[in-house]
Amino acid sequence: MAVPQDIVMIEQVRGPRGKRAGEAMTRLGIWIRGILAAGISGAAGGVMTGLAAVGIDPGHFNLQAGMRATVKIAAAAALINAVIGVAAYLQKSPLPGERERREE
Repeated sequence: MAVPQDIVMIEQVRGPRGKRAGEAMTRLGIWIRGILAAGISGAAGGVMTGLAAVGIDPGHFNLQAGMRATVKIAAAAALINAVIGVAAYLQKSPLPGERERREE
């Protein structure tokens, strides 16, 4: 007896634990990826802000006289922007499953 292709595809999507487990893992995975993306995006913006300091104050932040001050301000800006990005993401997307609890 042949199994219809639609049933095979549904079983592949659901996985061995069933529909709910697969959906929960998918939501959690998306949430974690979103946090990482927000952190990376914020950090990248912070690095660019730190490097912009070279143009604003070339006497203090420059790449020829020593990169220490430039790297420090870039790292601080990256950390601050990453925290802000993650906080903004968490404000819009709280922990997976929180919506279901609030709706009950």
